[in-house]
Amino acid sequence: MQKHIGIIIYSGPEVKAFLYSGLTEKLVVKNKISIITKNPESKSFAGIDPRIQILRAPENYRSDYLKTFQYRVSKFHSLMLQKKGFDKWRHYISKAVNNRETSLKLFFQKIISIPLIVYFMSFIAIWVARIIGTNSEWKQIYQKNTITDILASTYSNPEVLNALQTASNLNIRTHVATNSWKDVYVNARIPIKFDNLFVWKAEEKLFLQHVNPSYLSKNIHNVGSLHLNPFISQSLIIPKSEFFMKFNLNPHRHLITYTTASPNAVLDEESIIKDLINLLNRNNINPKPQLLIRVNPMDTKERYKRFASSDVKIQIPDWEYQPQIDWNSSSKQDLIDWVNIVFYSDMNVSIASTVTLEFATFNKPVINICYDHRKDLDYNSSNIRFWDAPFYKEIREKKLASPVHNINELENEIYKAINSNTSIKTPPWLSDDAAANIARIISDETA
Repeated sequence: MQKHIGIIIYSGPEVKAFLYSGLTEKLVVKNKISIITKNPESKSFAGIDPRIQILRAPENYRSDYLKTFQYRVSKFHSLMLQKKGFDKWRHYISKAVNNRETSLKLFFQKIISIPLIVYFMSFIAIWVARIIGTNSEWKQIYQKNTITDILASTYSNPEVLNALQTASNLNIRTHVATNSWKDVYVNARIPIKFDNLFVWKAEEKLFLQHVNPSYLSKNIHNVGSLHLNPFISQSLIIPKSEFFMKFNLNPHRHLITYTTASPNAVLDEESIIKDLINLLNRNNINPKPQLLIRVNPMDTKERYKRFASSDVKIQIPDWEYQPQIDWNSSSKQDLIDWVNIVFYSDMNVSIASTVTLEFATFNKPVINICYDHRKDLDYNSSNIRFWDAPFYKEIREKKLASPVHNINELENEIYKAINSNTSIKTPPWLSDDAAANIARIISDETA
C-alpha cells in the first residue's frame, strides 16, 4: 500500500527544510505527497512537482483549555530541568517588565518542579490530549485525503502540535524533523509519542532521552540537518567570476561576511558593525578586506543602507516575509545566493548562530561577537548568551568558532583567519545527508 504523507509547512522555514533540502523530492519517489500549509499562495510553491498537491491548513487549533494545560506542563518540565542544572534557553529578548520572583511563587515552583509531579502531570496531559485533542478540521483533511503519515518540523508551535495530536489520535503515523538545533533546548518536553523524531546529532538524542525518560529511544534518530543539506551537496555552487560579478565584489581581495541577527534577539547591532568597518578602515590588514553585510530577513534594509560603500556591500535576502501570518520563507534563488556567499567568503563575523554551521560545512573560520556596546544589558539580553547556549556546546568544544570580547580581539582574530592556513575540523555529522536518511526511514516503514 502506497503511503500518503502530509507535510506541514506552517511558518516558512520548513520550505527550506522540506523542499530545498531535497527531502520532498526523495519522498515522492515512493509515496504520495501533500503539502498542508496556511499559505498555499506562497511563491515558494511555484514550480513544485506536479505530483504534489497543496492543501490549505485549518486556522483554528486546540481548545484554550488544552493549549493552556499543555503550556503549563511544559513550563513545569522546564522548571524541573532548571532544578537539575539545565538552563532554560531563550532566543528572543524577554519583554517582561517585572521578573522579580515572590517567595510564594518560588515555593510553588519548587513544589511543581518535583520530578514525580512533573511526570504525573505529563501523563495526565497526554491522556487528556488523547480524549479532547482531536481537531475536527484537521480530522476532515486527513480523512478526506486518506493521509497515512504526517511530517512536521516542530512540536513547540501549538497549531502544529494540534495537527500532530489529531493525527496521533487517528492512528496516523507522526514524524517530526526538528528544523533547528535550538528546538530541543527551547522545549525539551516531548508531548506526543511520535513514531519518529529526527534530530541533528547524537548529543541531542541523548539529551532528549535523559529529560524524557519514558520516551522510547528507538523512536529518536540522529540523522543530520535538513537545513544544511544544500551546503553539503555543493550542487548550487556557481563559478567564482560569476559570483563576484553578481555582488559587485573584487575577486582579488579577501571577503568577510557579516550576518546580522534577528532584531528581536540582539540589541544595538549597528554598533558592532561600526566597530568592524572602523577596524577594516585602519588599514592594519593588507590587502584591505571587503565586507558583505547580509541583513536578517526579519530586519529592514534601511538600518544598514548607510554603511554601504565601495568596500562594504549590503545584501538583502529575497525572503517572503509576511509577519501578519507569521510567514518567513526563503526563495530558492536566495538560497543559491547564500550558499555561494558562504562558499566564497574567507570568514564570517556574527553573533553566535546557526550560520556557524553553514560556514563550517565549507571549513571556513567564524568569529563570534561576545560583547555589547550598551552597558545596561543584563545577561539574558547580552550577545554572549548565544555563545554560552547549550546548543552551542559542540561549537565551543570543537573550536568551530572563535569568541571575541572586544574590538582588539576582533582585529586579532580577523588577522589570524586571513593569514592562517589551518582549516576547521568539522564534526562528522555535518556531512550527513539528512534528506536521504529521513526519506529512507519513513518510506521503509510498513504502510
